[in-house]
Amino acid sequence: GSYYYGIFWSGMPDLNYDNPDVRREAKNIAAFWLDKGVDGFRLDAVPHVFDTTEVRPGENGLEKTKAWWKEFTGYCHEKKPGCLIVGEVLDDSVSIRASYLSSLDSTFHVGLGTRITNAVKAGSSKNNYLSTFIANNYAKYAEANPGYIDAPMLSNHDQNRVIGLVRGKKELMKAAAGIYLTLEGIPFIYYGEEIGMFGSKPDEDIRLPYLWGNEDPCQTSWRQSKYKNVLPVSEQENDPDSLLTYYKRLIRIRNENEALHAGKFKPMAPGNDSIVAYSMASESQTAIVLHNLGDTKQSIS
Repeated sequence: GSYYYGIFWSGMPDLNYDNPDVRREAKNIAAFWLDKGVDGFRLDAVPHVFDTTEVRPGENGLEKTKAWWKEFTGYCHEKKPGCLIVGEVLDDSVSIRASYLSSLDSTFHVGLGTRITNAVKAGSSKNNYLSTFIANNYAKYAEANPGYIDAPMLSNHDQNRVIGLVRGKKELMKAAAGIYLTLEGIPFIYYGEEIGMFGSKPDEDIRLPYLWGNEDPCQTSWRQSKYKNVLPVSEQENDPDSLLTYYKRLIRIRNENEALHAGKFKPMAPGNDSIVAYSMASESQTAIVLHNLGDTKQSIS
């Protein structure tokens, strides 16, 4: 005859973070994993700790939620200095995402993938829109937390996979990857993106088994994929032109150049809608990054 609040699913009761014992136990769980060597946490659905429908009249759910995550992040930093706390705020509004950066180290750059794929499909970014959009987002982040760390991404487990949005074209997928893997922060690759796995709602079809190859002992088969034209890792890893090889090259270039893995973003105006241009500058290195979204050679000064 009793009841509980479950915002996402009837089998998933929400915890009552008004209860000090609950908050204490959440921090104990974090301490358990930090003591084992974990370097941080990816927090799911961070806005929903005190959802607007579960706070008392006169209380502010957003402020209570931010206060809790500040308490949690502070505890983790005290327990293990340098650990990273990144939160999922699944909202296209940069202001809403930024509002949580006063309590977290980082939030996922939701909406970035859509802007990138739109530009890649169009073959242009008119009036330098993409670079300006990214710069404006970073400015909002810096207002909320001058020490913010961005978490750029193309998509995640709640969104249709990017390869479908670019019509399955490998070269467009390479262009999209080239952009977000040369931005500031710590990029997050949703598994399978780097081999061009397809997937669209329902969620189960976005979270299909990773394709290692039929003979690979790691290959799982909990759900049969309806997408038949994806090459597994075993076929892509030895192909110099494969999407997987391209991702590996990008990651290697990023890791070997301080401007790319530790730099800050600044937009550049190339005067050519086919070119997305920006600089990345760290303490000891500067890189100019140019992406040609067109299908022909371009010249710029």
